[in-house]
Amino acid sequence: MPSLPRRRTRRRATLAVAAFAMLVLLTACNPVTKPLTISGELAGVTVTYDGPAGAWLEVSVAGGSGFDVRYRALVWLNGFGERSCRDGATGAVEPCTFEQEVVWSDWYPATAGYRSTVSPHDGDQPTIQFECRQGGSPVTCPDAIRVTLRTVDGDGDLVGDLN
Repeated sequence: MPSLPRRRTRRRATLAVAAFAMLVLLTACNPVTKPLTISGELAGVTVTYDGPAGAWLEVSVAGGSGFDVRYRALVWLNGFGERSCRDGATGAVEPCTFEQEVVWSDWYPATAGYRSTVSPHDGDQPTIQFECRQGGSPVTCPDAIRVTLRTVDGDGDLVGDLN
């Protein structure tokens, strides 16, 4: 039978491990890497943003070699009005294209470096929509493509949580 001090040590160790596990579970996911969801010629990734207004959703793409891959960000509005987007060519801030309850950014060429797309609001569920081509014709995107998403503030510091 263990002595009393040993039981306390075990209990403290167990509590410390439990506290660490809770911290890991509650830690924000930013950045997050996801595979594409592919359905025929349609492919995309959807996340939920939890964080402050004024952040930028940035996208980095890997695994599309041999394909002409491009993407755009779509956001279904949840009652918070307009969103800002980055111009696909210049990177300048501009209003997103708007139709009914959806806003979207320009199309961007898929690159490994991060590119700002849209400024989400807390609770938004941005979708990154992909289009893949080979020889100028639309094709199914390869399942090797991985998308890394992050949200940053105006200074480039990580903010918010992506799920």
